[in-house]
Amino acid sequence: MIATQRPMLVTGGNPHEEYPVPAGKLFYDLSAPTGVSGMAEYIGDTGLVEVASALAEEHTNFRHLNRLGWDILWKRTGGTKHGAPALYGCKRLTGLERHFAKGKDFVFWLAADHLREAKPARLRVEELVASALCQSGTDEDGNAVLVPPDFSGYLFLVARYGLDSPEMAPLAEQVAQLPLFAGGKP
Repeated sequence: MIATQRPMLVTGGNPHEEYPVPAGKLFYDLSAPTGVSGMAEYIGDTGLVEVASALAEEHTNFRHLNRLGWDILWKRTGGTKHGAPALYGCKRLTGLERHFAKGKDFVFWLAADHLREAKPARLRVEELVASALCQSGTDEDGNAVLVPPDFSGYLFLVARYGLDSPEMAPLAEQVAQLPLFAGGKP
């Protein structure tokens, strides 16, 4: 792990403690009418809301969330993205979705199925929440927008060609600022 500082949770507590990912049975919807699957796709978690709220308060990258409506939920199944497990996501709500979500601009989610298997530490869950929040932003008029990643690349290209390409400039800038730790540990 490369880190810029010793791991500390934005909400305090033990960063290495396992985060309680909801069991699959908690997604069973008892209010579903007969003949309907009875499975809820999303469920809330005050712990995730606490983490996201603390990140929005503490980090300027997420201050826009203090002015917008949002929620963060567990998603029953994360699925895959480009063949890899989708662990988190961000959905910008518009129109009818926004109406039924009581004016919320974004819904962030973490994949309960994938993370239940992984048994993540609290710090890993905080990192995934931050990753989901990074996908949100505002335009010059303050409207909610989805934000693309700062960089995209492959380790092979970095190993072979370095970080000199324009696409890798944001990554190169951040990597240059990382302190070196003896044995790769902070």
